[in-house]
Amino acid sequence: MIFHISDLAMLVIAGSVAFALVMVVQMIVLLVRRYLQERRVIASRPQELAVLRELMKAVAGAGAGDIGEAPAFLAADPAVRLRAITHVLQMVRGADREALLRIADQTHVYDAALKDLNRGDRSRRVDALRVLEQIPSAASTDAMLATMGNDPSHDVRLEAATALARTGNLPKPTAVARMLELRTRPLTRLHEALFRSSAVKHTAELERMAADEKYVRIRHLLVEALGWSGDFGVLDALERHSSDPNPEVRCAALKSARRLEHPGAARWAIGLLLDPVDAVRIQAVQTCAKLNARDAVPILSSLISSSSWWVRTRAKEALDKLRPEQRVRADITGLRL
Repeated sequence: MIFHISDLAMLVIAGSVAFALVMVVQMIVLLVRRYLQERRVIASRPQELAVLRELMKAVAGAGAGDIGEAPAFLAADPAVRLRAITHVLQMVRGADREALLRIADQTHVYDAALKDLNRGDRSRRVDALRVLEQIPSAASTDAMLATMGNDPSHDVRLEAATALARTGNLPKPTAVARMLELRTRPLTRLHEALFRSSAVKHTAELERMAADEKYVRIRHLLVEALGWSGDFGVLDALERHSSDPNPEVRCAALKSARRLEHPGAARWAIGLLLDPVDAVRIQAVQTCAKLNARDAVPILSSLISSSSWWVRTRAKEALDKLRPEQRVRADITGLRL
């Protein structure tokens, strides 16, 4: 069977028209759904305002008994109750916040999210975590912890860990490393942020983990997190890690020292200006500048002639900060755009 070029052209045109019609129909469906959703939200606003008023009264009474008899709250859809409670949670603190969280637990406003955590697809489970994050009660926190430890999807477990970190309920760093399989999984900036969020609460455990060979793969994350602890007691540990054979760990020690801004770290930071790895020298230069380490000036002056453009540039910036009366002209050749 032989096709002429004109027949082929007609088939292509017909296919293009059919595809365009399908896209138009999909756009119309999306617009109609969005319009109906907005109309439902507008129609529910008077009811939501009434629920908000009842919630504020119940919180003022520090108990959920009143809300269980409130007519607007009882008549409202679960979605309206959830929006109202999350809205009020943003405005209250202390005992009022605890009372509102008890109301959320006792009235089961997030039951739909809990069901989605157990039987929804991956995107629905992530959406459910974001709902539970808005109401960090004891029950919702337990559900997020269970998801972090048991969900079959690593991405969902990581989303649960992020939600727990944002609510201040992230478990100990050893549990984070175990639940997220950090000894084998690829590491990301999000993992780094999780350890940072634990630094103030779990400083001693981060320090112990960083010294443990079992966690050598994530040691640079642990050492970098120590700088977020605000605890000068970790300076000795940072100095030990500044001689680690892994340049990433040496860089992390310098970043932490720079964040802590304790002048006692300048001594070993100056020594790392002569490190054989460019990335470490760059971090050492920036740390010496941050700590106002004037003893570093002779070595910094020698780095102006380094073969690395980045080292030369950072050394110039550091010297300009440490001795502003003597501005330095550095050779910027070698920059690759």
